Amino acid sequence: MSIISHKSRLHRLSQKDTTMSQAAQLEPTAYAHQAFKMALTFQKAGNHDDAVRLFRNAAQHGHPGAMNELGVCLMESHEKAPLATDASQQEVQDRETEQEEARILFHEAAKAGHTAAMYNFSIIYKQGQ
Repeated sequence: MSIISHKSRLHRLSQKDTTMSQAAQLEPTAYAHQAFKMALTFQKAGNHDDAVRLFRNAAQHGHPGAMNELGVCLMESHEKAPLATDASQQEVQDRETEQEEARILFHEAAKAGHTAAMYNFSIIYKQGQ
């Protein structure tokens, strides 16, 4: 990546931060939708940490799509990085907590009518997680 494109990217990110500040002044559902859209943009760009942060924010504001995507992110992180056989008790507990959070997120989004979340919840339910 060249310096120019890096500066350009930083400028675009700072514009997004400004957009989020403006969006925070909107009603909760509009804010959640804006955060969700930005999270999808970060996700497509491979910026997992910012995507998860924004999905979590939108989910906390009741956005069913964000709830589903956050649950997917939590479950995918487990598939990509399985626990080592010598994992500590804390690591195991953290993993179980994230799986439970994903299950709750899928369930809440499914109750709100999100069809992908209904499917995801049924898969977790079937697997007994």
